[in-house]
Amino acid sequence: MTASTKAITMCLLMITATNLAGCASDDGEAAPVTHVPPIDVRPFENQGVGIQFWNREWMPAEGDSTRAEFVESLDLLTEMNVNYVHIHFNVRISGEQPNGVFFDRGADITLTEVQFVDLMALLNERGFAVNLKVGFWHPGPGWGGMMEYQPSDVDSWFDNWGQELIYWGALAEQTGVDALDVAYEMSKLTTDPAY
Repeated sequence: MTASTKAITMCLLMITATNLAGCASDDGEAAPVTHVPPIDVRPFENQGVGIQFWNREWMPAEGDSTRAEFVESLDLLTEMNVNYVHIHFNVRISGEQPNGVFFDRGADITLTEVQFVDLMALLNERGFAVNLKVGFWHPGPGWGGMMEYQPSDVDSWFDNWGQELIYWGALAEQTGVDALDVAYEMSKLTTDPAY
């Protein structure tokens, strides 16, 4: 990580700490900010960051040219008193008009099991509490996000998503994940009272 990247990171941390310290007081007025708390003072139980992996290249393996910078970034988080990491990646639903019958862990948007185990080892070595948030992505028309997705067979979709969660849940348990998110942003899948 370059010196300028480190400086930007520290500035963002200080801005965040200042903004947190400037939260509204009991009377609704912003509390005055006179200083940034020392690094060994944690105003909240968990101070964390989120890391979203959009493809497998974002999790460099040993020997990759970006591995040292990735590890250095994790080390800098510990120096900034971060104790909680939220990791997120997606599993691709196959097909143009998918009904959720097949979730493709082999697609590039999903970390491999080896990458996930490696990532968890790095996070565990640094003492981070870890939250895993697995999402899904589909290549259909329009936005491929979860909020607008509506399968043609909702029952099959939930059966198959449940299998994905069992797979990732077992791996999360084996590797020391502290919390597993099982559903979020599924607005079209949660309007039916059956679910």
